[in-house]
Amino acid sequence: MDVSRVPRVLPAGLPSPPAFVDPNFRRAADWLAAGTESAPAFLVIGAPYAGGSISRAHCDGAPEAIRRSLERFSTFSSDFDTSLERLAVFDIGDLPRAISVPVEEFQQHVAEVLLAVRAQTDV
Repeated sequence: MDVSRVPRVLPAGLPSPPAFVDPNFRRAADWLAAGTESAPAFLVIGAPYAGGSISRAHCDGAPEAIRRSLERFSTFSSDFDTSLERLAVFDIGDLPRAISVPVEEFQQHVAEVLLAVRAQTDV
């Protein structure tokens, strides 16, 4: 996939380095950051939008907060005895930060991103 043809503004940041490296614990954040744009099984896209919030909850910071929280999770699920590592993933980044734009404008941008991705994949 040619991500230059996908309308995005900010690439996702890299995860912070771990304080201790355990070779038997693959962090979900590292797996996501190491993803490749060639034939991903799924894409991750951040949609930082706070227009629907009536409080100062900073909902527009959710994509960054979710990526940061992945630093504390493994790719392996002991409940299902499976790992996400076998799946090809690509983090396409975040849409432009939208705090006070109309929801329709934000939805249109999401639709443009999905259209650009679908034009290059079998999705």
